[in-house]
Amino acid sequence: MAGARFSVPFAELAVVGVIPPDSAAAAFDAWLAHPGDRVAAADPPWVARCYRSFLAAGWWAGKQDTVSLLKLMRRGDAMAKSARSVGQLVDARADAGLAGAALALARRDTAEALHRFLEFPDSLCARFYGSLSPTLDPLDMERFRLLAATGRDREAARVFDEQVTMPLSASSILGTLERGRIAERLGDLATAARDYEFVVAVWRNADPELQPYVTEARVALQHLGATPSRAVNATPQVPAPSSSARDP
Repeated sequence: MAGARFSVPFAELAVVGVIPPDSAAAAFDAWLAHPGDRVAAADPPWVARCYRSFLAAGWWAGKQDTVSLLKLMRRGDAMAKSARSVGQLVDARADAGLAGAALALARRDTAEALHRFLEFPDSLCARFYGSLSPTLDPLDMERFRLLAATGRDREAARVFDEQVTMPLSASSILGTLERGRIAERLGDLATAARDYEFVVAVWRNADPELQPYVTEARVALQHLGATPSRAVNATPQVPAPSSSARDP
């Protein structure tokens, strides 16, 4: 309904296949060509411009589009040299840094991508946005995913459990599914069941593109000996903090 005017939900829907690839590619190319255009955008003011760059970079990395990522990096480097304000300098450094990390992802160098995303300064675009949005901020979401992919499960769990808002966006619900997988690997079966139940409940009427994730969560619940039917009828709840990650 909103098209690409709301950058975060648009990008998340593109990643899970709801937005047709051609439409998504055209929107991200437009973000690259017109980075400062807010006339056609409807993002709230606390969504920093660098998040459009971040979301587009994630898309390009998934498609192994190194050409677009190199354009974003070079644009950031050039803007940093000619910046006339602190804001412009921050945006430029964010573009260049995010593009470099995404290039590692595009080249399937998970270890290098994780290093770059962990080293990326939060101050450039993460924390303020993440504190006001119903999702993990995209930077922490990427850190969480890469930590899990490299076997650093306890660190990944800590990143996810430190979120401060309700996990109601597509990426955060997918993150809850991944958090369930992590809990199962760590032997925390109660947390795993809770997270799988949440996914089944909140996406019980999901579109076809999301049904494979619901099926995975149902199968996992059966494996754990839980009752999927109870999850289907449950009211979605915000996952309670796990004791291992949030105890002071």
